[in-house]
Amino acid sequence: MKITVTTFLLILAYFTSFSQIATIKGRVYSQNEGGISHASIRLANSNIATLADNNGYFTLKKVPYGQYDLVVSSVEIETRSIKINVNQAHTEIPVVVKHQSLDLAEVNVVQKTEKREIETSGFAVNIIETKDIAQRNVQTNEMLDRTVGIRVRQMVA
Repeated sequence: MKITVTTFLLILAYFTSFSQIATIKGRVYSQNEGGISHASIRLANSNIATLADNNGYFTLKKVPYGQYDLVVSSVEIETRSIKINVNQAHTEIPVVVKHQSLDLAEVNVVQKTEKREIETSGFAVNIIETKDIAQRNVQTNEMLDRTVGIRVRQMVA
């Protein structure tokens, strides 16, 4: 009899522990623009987070019951924090956000040439540009002798 009661209590505790985990679903949207794609949705002070899909829908799985701050952020919207109480297995939360416009003062695009990329890679390298040599009347041995790190010895037989 004791084994049956103990087994029953263990099974009850096992299923009760799984019922304390919820799934939060929702949609991040703007009244004017509709769904906000790829917004970041996370529960503050936890490692539970996800991204919204192309239409703004999101799902947070395996959320323990309790009170949380749901933080929604993206480049195109103002960050929004909502206090939620998770006490059901499935919770639906619509999140209405405001658009944020960003004006960039300046954008710098920097690209190194292949020559500069090789020279700054950390190896002792010297690049010989063929177009520079084509403009001069230089023999190959003479050109290599002028290159740092290369010495050409001519053997006369």
